[in-house]
Amino acid sequence: MRFSRWLILAAILAIVACVAQTYIKRKQALAESAPAPPAPLESGVDGRASDWVYTQSDGNRPRVTVRARKFRQVRAPSVMELEGVELQLFHQKDGQYDLVKSEKAEFDIAAKTLYSDGDVEITMGKAEDEDAEGRLVKIHSSGVRFESDTGKASTERAARFQFDRGNGSAEGADYDPVARELHLRSKVVMNWRAKTRRGKAMRIESGEAYYREAEGKVTLLPWSKLIRDTLRMEGGASVVSLEKGVIKQADSQSARGVQNDPGRRVEFAGDRLTILFGDDMVVSNVKGEGNGKLVSTASAARTTVTGDRILLEFDTSSKESILKHAVASGKSVAESRPLPRPGEAAPEIRVLRSEVIDLTMRPGGKDMDKVKTEGAG
Repeated sequence: MRFSRWLILAAILAIVACVAQTYIKRKQALAESAPAPPAPLESGVDGRASDWVYTQSDGNRPRVTVRARKFRQVRAPSVMELEGVELQLFHQKDGQYDLVKSEKAEFDIAAKTLYSDGDVEITMGKAEDEDAEGRLVKIHSSGVRFESDTGKASTERAARFQFDRGNGSAEGADYDPVARELHLRSKVVMNWRAKTRRGKAMRIESGEAYYREAEGKVTLLPWSKLIRDTLRMEGGASVVSLEKGVIKQADSQSARGVQNDPGRRVEFAGDRLTILFGDDMVVSNVKGEGNGKLVSTASAARTTVTGDRILLEFDTSSKESILKHAVASGKSVAESRPLPRPGEAAPEIRVLRSEVIDLTMRPGGKDMDKVKTEGAG
């Protein structure tokens, strides 16, 4: 009986030893196969994670959504450092949004602003009218700051942008997705393509510009230039109006223009100058208000017409515009000065004064055909 007690005790000890050995081996195996523990957070960092999302809404309508592949929250200042960033700026009515992409950005929680020092690409969403032309398509820049409350974007650095009918650049830009307005701060260059292949592009330059997509207008400040092939206009502040993405009208202050074609040169000016463009942005009409002036120069003569107002009409049946008709009103003067030829006496100058002078050019626009007045002359 005493011997069987010792035998039971020995069996129990053997079982305990076997279980302990199995436990130790199992623990070692689990330890070896366990994933490495995460690295401890750096000093001043409150957290890090992947697939971060931030959304700001106006009632049931989303206003801004920010997504990032990775984020790290810094304690002071309270910012989130983001990688692989996508920002959605939602439109007010149509459910579309503008998409912003940047590899790295910082989100200021208190100020509700997102800042990217590196490259930023903004792709515009579809307009309510999907067939609308003249739309802003993309903006490329760096050092861009976004306000999550309004969706407005701004940068002081160089920016490039694309339209569906052109492109451009500027130093410093602001974009308002709600108003669909692009403000170009300085050194503005914009290039607009014609509708057809034969049409020539229009280049616009100014010190500052506002492109209002909804209105189809470009406001140029404080000076402006329009250049298209042989046409060049310079002036003060101007408003360029678009129709289906093509330039149709330019209204300028204190402006002067010149169209310098082989064999003929047409100059015009006015305190307020309006240029109307036909197909392919070819000049069809010019209206000058206040100190209106026309100078038409051909191989034989130079004709100068002045008046309080001038109205010029161009023939656009060919691929370029040709002056065919001019009317000056208000203390008008027309002067025809034949150009001297070598070995010949200076030709006679003809001057006509009247309240209204109507001038018609010969076909081709190089020479004057007839001049008439509507009153005493």
